[in-house]
Amino acid sequence: MNWILFLLLAADENATRAQEVLRGNCSQCHSQKMAMSGLDLDTREAALKGGSRGPALVAGKAIESKLIEAVERKGKLLMPP
Repeated sequence: MNWILFLLLAADENATRAQEVLRGNCSQCHSQKMAMSGLDLDTREAALKGGSRGPALVAGKAIESKLIEAVERKGKLLMPP
């Protein structure tokens, strides 16, 4: 299981750790400050809203999320670049 998938599926006490991982690996390009492709990962709400490619997260279905597909490098979008 991918590390980010684990953090997204884990209990609430891991929410802080998931935010740290996203800040350390994604926020340089996907935050309120700089939202490449319109994607802001600073908050859960923003990730659920998504960007130009649609929602980054699918509530209750993390395994179907574009974020998971991108970090697992299984589709056209490969992140981090």
